[in-house]
Amino acid sequence: MVFSARFKNPLVCALLVSITSLFYSDLYAQWSAAFLSEARFQPCAAAVGTKILFAGGSKFRPDKVVNTVDIYDDRDGTWTTQSLSQARVDMASATVGNLVFFGGGDDLTNYSDIVDIYDNATNTWTTDKLSVPRGQLCAASVGTKVLFAGGSQVGVTSKSDAVDIYDVSTKKWTTHKLSKGRSKLVAVTVGNKVIIAGGHDARDGLSDIVDIYDNSTGKWTVQVLSEARRDFAAVAVGDKAFFAGGDSQKGDTDIVDIYDSSTDTWSTNRLSAARFDLAAVSYKGKAYFAGGQSRAAAKTSNVVDIYDAASKTWTTSTLSKPRNSIASAAVGSKIYFAGGWISDDEKVTSLINVYDIEYAKDVKPPVIKIEYKNDAIIDSRGQLHVTVHITDESLISSVIINNEEKITGPPKNFFNSDFTFKPGEILVVEATDAGGLASSKDNEIRGKLPASTEKTKRKYYGLLIAVEKYQDAKVESLAEPIKDASRLRDVLLDRYDFDQENMTFLKNPTSDQIDKAFEDIRLKISEEDLLLIFYAGHGYYDPVANIGYWLPSDALENNKARWFRNSALVEDIRAIRCKHTFLVADACFAGQILKTRSAINNANPMYHNMMKLPSRKAMTSGAETTVPDKSVFINYLIKSLQENENLYFDSEELYHQIRQSMKNNSDLSPQYGEIRDTGDEGGAFVFEMKRN
Repeated sequence: MVFSARFKNPLVCALLVSITSLFYSDLYAQWSAAFLSEARFQPCAAAVGTKILFAGGSKFRPDKVVNTVDIYDDRDGTWTTQSLSQARVDMASATVGNLVFFGGGDDLTNYSDIVDIYDNATNTWTTDKLSVPRGQLCAASVGTKVLFAGGSQVGVTSKSDAVDIYDVSTKKWTTHKLSKGRSKLVAVTVGNKVIIAGGHDARDGLSDIVDIYDNSTGKWTVQVLSEARRDFAAVAVGDKAFFAGGDSQKGDTDIVDIYDSSTDTWSTNRLSAARFDLAAVSYKGKAYFAGGQSRAAAKTSNVVDIYDAASKTWTTSTLSKPRNSIASAAVGSKIYFAGGWISDDEKVTSLINVYDIEYAKDVKPPVIKIEYKNDAIIDSRGQLHVTVHITDESLISSVIINNEEKITGPPKNFFNSDFTFKPGEILVVEATDAGGLASSKDNEIRGKLPASTEKTKRKYYGLLIAVEKYQDAKVESLAEPIKDASRLRDVLLDRYDFDQENMTFLKNPTSDQIDKAFEDIRLKISEEDLLLIFYAGHGYYDPVANIGYWLPSDALENNKARWFRNSALVEDIRAIRCKHTFLVADACFAGQILKTRSAINNANPMYHNMMKLPSRKAMTSGAETTVPDKSVFINYLIKSLQENENLYFDSEELYHQIRQSMKNNSDLSPQYGEIRDTGDEGGAFVFEMKRN
């Protein structure tokens, strides 16, 4: 559905025809609700083809007229908005063929002579003018003609007696005069006759006059209602015209004057409740009189009186909200009662009550379907994406998923929403339709790993190197590296897919022992495996030679022969033919090994895509700077690994978490990037949680 930015009801922007369903005793009838794009009373409605147009109207506090035209197309159930050429209220409308005419009205400053004409065949608008600007007029069509009659006009003590007649076949206007000028009158077409009845005469007060135009002869005659009144409703069913309710000399009236065009005679009946300013519409042999206001009861009405011409009987129904100044029209199988004034709330409304006479009562509960997205593959966060589909023959009023209500507004024609769950979680879906029928379904969430990343095809190896005691007394000993590396080992073995047999922990190793450890790993690791290297100890960077070093336990201060060069580290990493290597270095000047020193921004969020391409990444506690013995970096590293709840946790996300924590609590800035010249192809190291 397409809507303008002026919509104030958020439901309209998302789904204007989502409907509140109210079932009644009639097995084949259903009430529901939709909403106009903005709240207003006294909008003007007309039907043409498969469309209904709700045009203009007025707001309240502050008083303001609108030019909005909401258009509903029953053919595909869509709503659009267009605009009148002038914002106004108290218009009159009529339809001839493909053309809808909205004439006259009041912009709260002046009466209008504008006629906005909508062409349904071309979806375009044109304008024309009445002979006299006026509001509170009436309109009807007969044959190829549309008539605009009576109304209020400025600067004249009496009401307007003008009748403007436009013939679409000749595209010409003619004029006539009513037997007496009056406003707040009604017009209805029955057979070849247009009947213009009642209203308010400025001199004599309420009017009972009925001016009748016979299109077949072109003649006018005059008759009278059973009582004078204004603000009433008129509609035709078959060969009869009904004039119902209104404001009479005695106050609110329930009188229904019925004119039989086949016999040119009158009879009367009564509404179930006296009221004025009500709406009327006919649909497949029935007349509907909805809402209105009662001065005697000091409130608006929600009553809908329904007359069945076939059985000549009256029944009643109710709107969901009592109100007056409603626009009404019918299209397809539905009748629409739109907008109005709600006295109980002292506000105008955007509500549209929709009555569908052909909607059979729903006897089946909602149908719930649960579908896995992405072929039920677990994502990088260890979650599965699930879609819940719910359909029903009527409307869905409640959807509860794991004890949480998901429909907070009016009921919907269907429910379709995506959710994420972890494997093993239970999904419970409960759905209830507008008729009170309910169904439920519960599922244990189950997923699968991509074939390329099945657990049986890879192993996790760890090489932890911690140096804190040095043989050369001139090299300052450290207090924390072994303890830090032990903490890291424990969290890896406890929570992630590292096994003790593939974990190498070097405590105060010599340079030769480090070389041997890399060689041992190279010989047993496979091309699908992952290697985590951790180093905690002294580091050094020679800016003249542009060489970085780790200091093994046998390093001498004045002789670099036993120092472990970064270039040797790069060669060892390049020689190890595993799928992913992740180096974590908590040492001074460790950042020198990186090819890039910032996070990679285009990371693929799906872990199995990260793992397809080889990676050689490093994360260091700082760039070319000195880091303290008591490491902030290692604390946040272990904290992130301990608190992670996702089945898969990639190295880039780990870096981002640590970086943010250190940014707020340390002067150091961790570094992350590719290890230069080692064969990185854009993948990433992914930690995988143990499965209990």
